[in-house]
Amino acid sequence: RYAGLLTEGIWKKERYDMGNKEKRDCLIETVEKIALTAAGDLKGSEKLKRTFQNCFVSTAKTTTKFLEGDEAYIFTGDIGAMWLRDSSAQVVHYLPFLKDHEILRKMVRGLIRRQMRCICIDPYANAFNEGPNGNCWEKDLTDGSPWDWERKYEVDSLCYPVWLLKQYHDSTEDDTVFDENVEKALEQILRVWKTEQNHERDSSYTFQRLNCPPTDTLTRQGRGSLTAFTGMTW
Repeated sequence: RYAGLLTEGIWKKERYDMGNKEKRDCLIETVEKIALTAAGDLKGSEKLKRTFQNCFVSTAKTTTKFLEGDEAYIFTGDIGAMWLRDSSAQVVHYLPFLKDHEILRKMVRGLIRRQMRCICIDPYANAFNEGPNGNCWEKDLTDGSPWDWERKYEVDSLCYPVWLLKQYHDSTEDDTVFDENVEKALEQILRVWKTEQNHERDSSYTFQRLNCPPTDTLTRQGRGSLTAFTGMTW
């Protein structure tokens, strides 16, 4: 239902406020310069170089919004929601440049701050709205929040922000990233994983989607296939 809204800037310019203009302009200028330099070192056609440049700047130019509180919201592109897993992957190619560019550090650190706040809101959700507006992919049967765009629990949705946190710290040695919100989110993640070691006994999570393929919902009234304790998390 949202496919193609980004084309010709329809989503970005007409339907989506892209946030702090000063920071965005600085970010775009920075990544365009990096892309231009890197493209000059590529061997191949001009088309290849242009393709690389367009891909490299895409996250910064089309899907990044700087928010108040030093947060950055990186939505998926054709949908104005942020996936914990996808947003982490969307900034991977900027990580080698964090040490030399403050605006990239602000971007990734801001993303981490937003991801950790989302995890504190609902560790079972995989995708979030910018605010508690109730937008969602479907009106699923699950104990969700108006912040949740989708509440399909996935272990990798919690793994990716932790991985990004480590990559950021390894690149910048910025100890201040480990603030109170990060501590709360990490504790929340551990609680969920411990709970889901015994899904049948300890978990209250359920998810049902109506009128969809079987792979898009869980059986047993949203509990999923019957499990037994193994020590692994569900």
